[in-house]
Amino acid sequence: KIGGEQIHVDVPADQAAAVKKALEGGRLDVYLFDEQADPLASKGKDLPAGFRLAQESLKSDDEVVHFVVAPKDHRADLEQLLAENPGAGRALVGPTGAADLRSYYVQSDRAVRGEMLAAASAEQGDSGATLILTFEGSGKNLLRWSSKEGARFVVQIDGLVLGTVQADAEITDGVLRVPLQGEGDGALGRAKALAASLAGKAGGLALSHLTVLSEERPL
Repeated sequence: KIGGEQIHVDVPADQAAAVKKALEGGRLDVYLFDEQADPLASKGKDLPAGFRLAQESLKSDDEVVHFVVAPKDHRADLEQLLAENPGAGRALVGPTGAADLRSYYVQSDRAVRGEMLAAASAEQGDSGATLILTFEGSGKNLLRWSSKEGARFVVQIDGLVLGTVQADAEITDGVLRVPLQGEGDGALGRAKALAASLAGKAGGLALSHLTVLSEERPL
């Protein structure tokens, strides 16, 4: 099952384990943040118990964007709530703090797909661990033109938002540096593991589909 479509793939029996391994992890998309108001905030909709609205400043302190915060063990409830209240952008979710998830709205028609990833690595700097993503082709071009406009990039890996990157200069080399926060002493190890999952796909490419092996049967 890839995204919403189900496909059948025939592989030799002795390659089944390798196929399963290839489908584990390594799904990547980089979106542009949508600064439009969260529909839940604009509607004044009542939220489930344990959920709350929060806000963050945009490039100007006079501008804020709202988002929904929910406990991590209520991910399915949060995703259902967002699906039932669609906005102009596409709704994603990702961790915030140690025990919560939050909503993000992104521009669904402008994204860098995982297939445009040329390399992934990790490094430790003075401010913490960083995941370094290098894109080529149309991915590199989209980063360049969007960064010239001061875009905020939202990085999604394996169905969850890893973090965001606010462009403060033109990105000419196709390299997006994503800081890992809230990982403590394990941040560098986490960044290295993510880099390995993205760069270790067949052909050295990440994917941009959530892929699930739902059934296995002999020919």
